[in-house]
Amino acid sequence: MNSDNEDEISEITISIPASMKKEMESRKIDWNAVLLDAIRRELRSGTDIAEALALNERVRKSAPEGWDSTQVIRYWRDARR
Repeated sequence: MNSDNEDEISEITISIPASMKKEMESRKIDWNAVLLDAIRRELRSGTDIAEALALNERVRKSAPEGWDSTQVIRYWRDARR
């Protein structure tokens, strides 16, 4: 990802309800900065999810032969009572 000091800037357009636009206009907030920060966080979290999935695939083990997940689920449900 590029830094905040990029030379090339792209524009996007979003659609929001009129009531939201009115509320946004009533506040003195740099909405561009808010949206840019939210997009950056989402892009970073997407990377984290991809890395977590890759790690999970590397360490995941197959269930032992004859293992019955329904018995384990039933055991723990009964243990809660």
